[in-house]
Amino acid sequence: ALECTIDYCFATGTVTVSGSGADGNNGGLIGYVWDPSSTVTNCYSTGDVTGARLDDNVGGLVGKNQGTIERCWSLSTVIGGDAGDGSGGLVGLNSGTVSRCWCSGDVTGRSYVGGLVGWVLGSTATIINCFSTGQVNGGSNTIGGLVGSNEGTITNCYTTGNIPDASANKWGGLVGWCTSSGFIYNSYATGIISGSSGGLVGTLAGTISNCGWFRNATGTAVAIYSPSTELITYNIKDGGGAGYIDDTVDWFYLKTREV
Repeated sequence: ALECTIDYCFATGTVTVSGSGADGNNGGLIGYVWDPSSTVTNCYSTGDVTGARLDDNVGGLVGKNQGTIERCWSLSTVIGGDAGDGSGGLVGLNSGTVSRCWCSGDVTGRSYVGGLVGWVLGSTATIINCFSTGQVNGGSNTIGGLVGSNEGTITNCYTTGNIPDASANKWGGLVGWCTSSGFIYNSYATGIISGSSGGLVGTLAGTISNCGWFRNATGTAVAIYSPSTELITYNIKDGGGAGYIDDTVDWFYLKTREV
């Protein structure tokens, strides 16, 4: 659709896509927010969303977003397509802005899978003041507790979702793959991630600042640096628990839950 405003809307029905084809955008409420000037605010979805076609973007609320999504949430369980461009608990693929949103449904996909957003595409894409709590299940690579692949900026976000059966190839507790244009600030992950993947990021080519992870989940913040130069600063609490000092963690929970 062209420029539009969607406010205080919701969907509770199940969305299931079948048949052949490719490059679809499937969401619990909206398939594709196309215009960068469009806004979606104060909306939610609760019905499960399943995509079955090659390279589908599948999200609990929105399949693909190029506009602004703010103060929205989703309880939807999300199952991505056969290959998948992006599968996320709230948005499948985001090249716009997602602000003050949250989701709690489990997410399953093959690649580019995240608890909140599957793929943050483009250096201007933004996620700020958001969180996710659902479990993330991946079948290939580029899997993250919050975001599968990040090319933009993530600020003041967290995830508590677990990632079972993880491997080291672009699997991370917060972000699976942070590319050279990606930035992650003031964010953390507390979910349990199995295997040798990174507690924060699976493969890092970008920059992380002031971020933390659950030390009991994995002893490594980043599984693979690409290039090998370490571009990360973080605060680590001694022993188990979140990577931040206690009062910082409390602040994050209080601040980001004000959605």
